[in-house]
Amino acid sequence: MDKYPAKMRYQDVGYAGHYDGARYQTRWAQFKNKQTHQTLMKALAFLKPGSTIIDLPCGTGRFGAFLSGLGFRWIGSDISAQMMAKSQEKVKGNDRVLGHIRSDAEILPFRDKSVDCFLSIRFLPHLPPDVKQNALKEMARVSRQWLIIDHTYRNPYKAFWRDIGTKIGVGSGGKKRPTKEEVFQEIERAGLRIHRVFPVSRFFSDNMLLLCSKV
Repeated sequence: MDKYPAKMRYQDVGYAGHYDGARYQTRWAQFKNKQTHQTLMKALAFLKPGSTIIDLPCGTGRFGAFLSGLGFRWIGSDISAQMMAKSQEKVKGNDRVLGHIRSDAEILPFRDKSVDCFLSIRFLPHLPPDVKQNALKEMARVSRQWLIIDHTYRNPYKAFWRDIGTKIGVGSGGKKRPTKEEVFQEIERAGLRIHRVFPVSRFFSDNMLLLCSKV
C-alpha cells in the first residue's frame, strides 16, 4: 500500500498525543465540530435503531461516545494504534462500544456485509485517487447497506471569500478543492449510489456528508 503523507503522520506518537488539543481547542474548531455532529445526525436518521457502525478512521474517538449515546453499536478502527489508544480511554466501560481494530483501509480485516453502516470522516480527501477507489470499494464490501462518508469540495460561497483574501494577501488560499460533480464521479466509479448530500454548512464549510449505498 502507498505510504502517502497522512498515512504516516497519524501513526506518530507525538502527533496522537497533542491531536485533540490542536484540533478542537479553539472556539472556531469547537463550532465546526458541533456543525459536523449536527449534520451527521441527519444522515444517521436513515439507519435503524441499534445499527452497528464501523468508524474508520476513528482517530482519538471523536464519534465513539456520540454514536453510542444515540443507541448505535460502534466499532473504532484506525491504522494508528497511537490514536486508538486515546479513543479507548474515552469509551472505556461503554457497553455499546464493541471494540477497536487496527486496520488499513485498502485491505480491511472484516467479513463481507459484516456491519450495517461504514462511517468515514476526515479521511478520503487525504488519499491519492487510486487508493481512494480501493478504500471505497473495501468500505462497500464490509457494509450491508449504508456508507456515510465526507469529502471536501469547492463551496462557491467560501471559495469567493478565500479567493478575495488571497488577492489582497490575507491567507494562503489553501489547496484546490474538487467540485461536487468531481467528487460524485469518484464515488460512483467505486460502485456506490449517492442517496443524499448534507453540506456541513452552506456558507462556512468546504465539507459535505454523503449518504451512500451499494448499487
